[in-house]
Amino acid sequence: YPGEANRLRRKAATETATTTKPGWASELVPGMQLGIIDELDHDSIARALVDAGARSVPMGADRVVIPRRVRGNLNAEFRQEGATTPVLQGAFGSMTMNRYYMSMITAFSSELNEVSDIADILRGAVVEDTSEALDGYLLDAENGVAGVRPPGLLADAITTPSAGTDLDSVLTDWRWLLHEFTKMRARTPVVILHPLLVSGLAMITTGVGAFVFRDEVRTGRLFDTPLIFSANAPIDTMIGIDADALHLGVGVPSIDFASQATLAMVNSDGVAPTMSHAGGATPHVDTDGSIAVSDAADTVPASEVRSLFQSNEWALRYDLPTVWGMSKPNAVAAVTGVSW
Repeated sequence: YPGEANRLRRKAATETATTTKPGWASELVPGMQLGIIDELDHDSIARALVDAGARSVPMGADRVVIPRRVRGNLNAEFRQEGATTPVLQGAFGSMTMNRYYMSMITAFSSELNEVSDIADILRGAVVEDTSEALDGYLLDAENGVAGVRPPGLLADAITTPSAGTDLDSVLTDWRWLLHEFTKMRARTPVVILHPLLVSGLAMITTGVGAFVFRDEVRTGRLFDTPLIFSANAPIDTMIGIDADALHLGVGVPSIDFASQATLAMVNSDGVAPTMSHAGGATPHVDTDGSIAVSDAADTVPASEVRSLFQSNEWALRYDLPTVWGMSKPNAVAAVTGVSW
């Protein structure tokens, strides 16, 4: 048609908005790339240990193998001139660490979501509470459960009861711990204390009323050993650890929201119906103790099942990959029953 020859040349090409197109919607895509190590609560012992020298474990693989050498079998020996030189054989082992998951789900109504920032509030609360729970698992004395959780650092710790509360007893406790650091050949010794124990140390005085440890404790060290203060630490235990022997990884959490799911409304608080495991002081859920939607009617009492779509609700699911382990034995020591 007349005048139509160059219409296509004058027509600007258009594109579909995508998550990757700069200037046309990629700016609208939210991102979350920080690992939870950076988001953990300021009281986090896990984060403090990484800062103190614990070895960070990459979380890109489901399994991490850490080789280690068995000491004491490749030492040179004195030899007389003309004598044959002994041939020695070294020994190596390895530690395999598998990735584990800390998970939870919580639900809220769509009406609440419309009139408040409940999603953001819950996300922050989950991160804060999981940070505290992570420290609890990290420092407990539970053995590891294959495929479920790693062992707590106190599971294989060398322990001794506190000698008492007077100055001589406090010095006895610290002398024992420093001796254990020497025995374990600690490269990066760290002591973990509850703030109440730190306050107790700071208030110990001599017979003439002079404060013995106050000024040094204020520097974050005692007997030239770094201290980690945290309300997440046991209130009656002084824990010493060679941070260099600790391998710790905390990955990027997965946070998902859904409004079309069916949930078995069961937690792990020990009150029936409850998801559970066989024994242990720290809760975790294995397949035998799980309650699926199909199991809900058979529990005693019967478990509630909710359709989020039918009840106009949302669910937040949180999964945190984590792993830890010690690369050498006898690298954790603890004084128990402390009440300075």
